[in-house]
Amino acid sequence: MPEFSNQPVVSFTQIRRFLVVSLTDRITRDMIESVMKTVLERAAVDVRGVLLNYAMVDIMDSTAFNAFRDITAALDVMGIPSVWVGMQPGVVCSLLDLGVDFEYSPICSACTLDDGISLLERSGG
Repeated sequence: MPEFSNQPVVSFTQIRRFLVVSLTDRITRDMIESVMKTVLERAAVDVRGVLLNYAMVDIMDSTAFNAFRDITAALDVMGIPSVWVGMQPGVVCSLLDLGVDFEYSPICSACTLDDGISLLERSGG
């Protein structure tokens, strides 16, 4: 599969009152901090739910996982529901191999964006 150098690393799309954050493998620590800032700013103003879309992510390390878990926890404190969608089986397996602790995480997940939106709608978003 060809790699496109101009492909965005992160994109933000709003569907109704839900913010969809689509991520790729090429995200850096600085970009994660920028994503956190943008998501929390938007959540404070006009968002009733956030979908973190990992469909284009084939590799994730524990640092990135923990950062996105922190974003999810911050949204939870703000009363904004979030759903992780599109996690590839290989990503989940590699995170388990790294010893990432899923047990005490505020993470809700769905297979597709459509399923994620349905979960947010049911949660009052």
